[in-house]
Amino acid sequence: MRNILLDFSFRGMNINQLAVWFFIYSFFGWAMECIVIRKQLGYWENRGFAKLPFCVIYGFGTYIAFNIFAPIQNNYIALYIFGAVCATIFEYMTAKLMLKLFGEVWWNYDHLRFNYKGIICLQSTIGWGFLATEPELAKAVRHSMVVIDAQKHKLDYKQSEIDNDIATLKKKYQGTTDSNGHYHEGASTLISRAKSETSVLKRKGSPTINEDGSLSYKEVKETYTDKDGKIKIRTQKSTKMAEVKDARELSSGTPQEEAYAKYANSMKSLANQARREMVNTGKIAYSASAKATYQSEVDSLMGKLNVALMNAPRERQAQTIANAEVQSKKRDNPDMTKAEIKKASQQALSKARNSVGAKRTSIDITDKEWEAIQAGAISENKLTQILNNTNIDVVRQKATPRATTSLSTAKQGRISALSASGYSTSEIAEALGVSTSTVSKYLNGKE
Repeated sequence: MRNILLDFSFRGMNINQLAVWFFIYSFFGWAMECIVIRKQLGYWENRGFAKLPFCVIYGFGTYIAFNIFAPIQNNYIALYIFGAVCATIFEYMTAKLMLKLFGEVWWNYDHLRFNYKGIICLQSTIGWGFLATEPELAKAVRHSMVVIDAQKHKLDYKQSEIDNDIATLKKKYQGTTDSNGHYHEGASTLISRAKSETSVLKRKGSPTINEDGSLSYKEVKETYTDKDGKIKIRTQKSTKMAEVKDARELSSGTPQEEAYAKYANSMKSLANQARREMVNTGKIAYSASAKATYQSEVDSLMGKLNVALMNAPRERQAQTIANAEVQSKKRDNPDMTKAEIKKASQQALSKARNSVGAKRTSIDITDKEWEAIQAGAISENKLTQILNNTNIDVVRQKATPRATTSLSTAKQGRISALSASGYSTSEIAEALGVSTSTVSKYLNGKE
């Protein structure tokens, strides 16, 4: 008997889920009854079965209605009429049964107009009709429960999707059409839409900074023939947030998403301001006399740059070897997920770098060498190469110096102890009340 109950399934739901839904509907019915009575009589009254917070008539009634009305679930006029009539008949029959079993009915409509023996009334009939036309939330939650337990209890989630008409719900609530007229479905928020990919025409060269600080790209319309012989336009990937000028275009209008859109727009404005200031600041003019003054610093920087550039051919070789290995794995395992491909790429690149001896050597710029750069002792081309091979955080600190506070010996010791115990940089920073960059500097021996 126990096995029969465990294996029982109805509309894709097992006995446990049916029981949970019975009590959920019974509880919501109890809550609604209590609120209505509180509004009518001015005081709270427990309308539950055996003083429990459940009106079981709603549990039974919902299941019966769900199955009876399934053929007309998209016809709201018919659904309202049949819902009102059937619920009223069910209410009347339940009252008669209660009179026989308990000698009383647990509700009374005598104080309302158009009632029949206090058992049914016009107002409740009208209300049942409206309740019958709002099945969508129940369908979505019922289906989600089936999907969650599908593997454990061997439930047919595909049949549940048909039974609960999930395709219609997805089209109604998740269907969107983008600016290009393409239809999409799927649950999303502004944050997920901001990170989602979009295709743009292939871009050539570096972007141009406009007067307002925004970026303009030179797009080229190139075509290619795919493996099926179809001619397609070559595109490249970008993100939706990067392509819109106003983040509110991605918002669904909720207060939370509007607040995030406002923040995103402020960040876009800040980036535009930074680019304007960069353009207006101008470049450091090269000075032959400064080079002569700081000749030793220039020679030191050039020596460090040559060491860093010597790694470039090895890095290219490592990239080639790693890409070939990943492509081979993808051919052997065509069902690899993005996460698996990413992991395989990282492992292959690390292995390839070790095999060819590729190792990125960061240029450590001293204070005197930074002084030489500021004086114009380094040409623009060489400076770009140096900046591409140095720690940008160190450059940022030198370019925008600020007062720093040294940590006590005790805190330095605690940083080392916490790091040795496996704590992350952010956890150490939070424990000591300092920034993560400060922790990183002490761990890397920069202080």
